Amino acid sequence: MQKTAIIGLGKIGLMHAAVVNVVPNAALACLIDSNTSLVGRAKSLIGEQIPFYPSLEEALRHQALDAAVICAPHFAHEPIAALCLERGLHVFSEKPMANSLQAAERMRTLARAKGRVHAVGFMKLHYPHYQKVAALLKEGAIGALQSFRATLRLSQVMRPPKGWMYEPALSGGGMVMTCGCHALSLLYRWFGIPQRLKAEGRSVYSQRVEDEARVEMEFASGLKGTFDASWSVPGYPFEQTQVEIQGTQGTIVAHDSGFSLRQPSGPASKETFFHRSQFDRATYDFSPDYGGEGYFNEEADFIACCESGGQPVVTFDDGWAIQRVIDAIYRSFKEGPVTLHD
Repeated sequence: MQKTAIIGLGKIGLMHAAVVNVVPNAALACLIDSNTSLVGRAKSLIGEQIPFYPSLEEALRHQALDAAVICAPHFAHEPIAALCLERGLHVFSEKPMANSLQAAERMRTLARAKGRVHAVGFMKLHYPHYQKVAALLKEGAIGALQSFRATLRLSQVMRPPKGWMYEPALSGGGMVMTCGCHALSLLYRWFGIPQRLKAEGRSVYSQRVEDEARVEMEFASGLKGTFDASWSVPGYPFEQTQVEIQGTQGTIVAHDSGFSLRQPSGPASKETFFHRSQFDRATYDFSPDYGGEGYFNEEADFIACCESGGQPVVTFDDGWAIQRVIDAIYRSFKEGPVTLHD
């Protein structure tokens, strides 16, 4: 049984606390946040019996913890992860891994040195239907990959925003860092690291970060594609991702609700549609509208690996690789085309 702490009690932290409560072999040991005014709300939602501490150091004075789930703001991921790892805890960090590539590199290096289980919360990589897409691409279901077109839409910033998330020194960036990273995680898992990219960002309501971005990518295999994203589009209360992939022998159109597979069949073509419910068997789905099964699957994967010593689906190595792409996008905003080296 993995005694697990939740660090950071914003919306995402409370969600993770609820999920850990139902994951096999996990025990929600305590809630941690430096803002002690959150204790009442947190306990009313999670349970009065769950201890609350203002810091990890205080929690460790009272409890023998095995693992921690970091749900603090981006800028706090690295120092909290470092403290957890130094104290021998397994670490799950919410996405993005950190607010800079340098911070992600330090987290990755320390986790390797300490030999602890490490995972990053790119929950869409835990959607079984997206995992099925990965398997189809790997087995050549649509032949050699030629091109893709990815989009991400969300109605999050519809007026001038305030808060740490919109201060680049704290968040690391805007829409690409906070939301676009989900779609970028899928592109990374399916296609790898691009060899070259060119990106443009645009502010609609924000003053210091981008609200929209367009990224053109080229891969060593010859694959080319575009990624268009915005968190300032009306009509998208929930984040919506879609990726259309063209191969020499067919097309896959994948989105958060499922995917379609179109393959030639004689003189015509055959198209098959799959809903995500055909693949997922998550025990607990706290939010069907936003694919809550992904959150359960990633927590269950992390805890199972803490128990077995196995490797999670999304490790700090993966988080660092995705951070490389994010970093290149922000550099391209200022410098133009960027080449990523191995």
